[in-house]
Amino acid sequence: MTILRDLEKLAGWVRISIIYVLSGITGNLASALFLPYRAEVGPAGSQFGLLACLFVELIQGWQMLEKPWKAFLKL
Repeated sequence: MTILRDLEKLAGWVRISIIYVLSGITGNLASALFLPYRAEVGPAGSQFGLLACLFVELIQGWQMLEKPWKAFLKL
């Protein structure tokens, strides 16, 4: 995931690690709540948590970007 390098430079590796772990735990807990009789594990919750951070950064910096739709489509 080379796109996340910019986010890591912006937020720092500690924050990215915390977001990755917490979103992974939250994703697995949500999976356990909605599908209690199926064992679902994997990094998808963590990856979607980081993708959500990218979307938040894009929305917050929307006015500063020269071509915001191009940045949106790159995600």
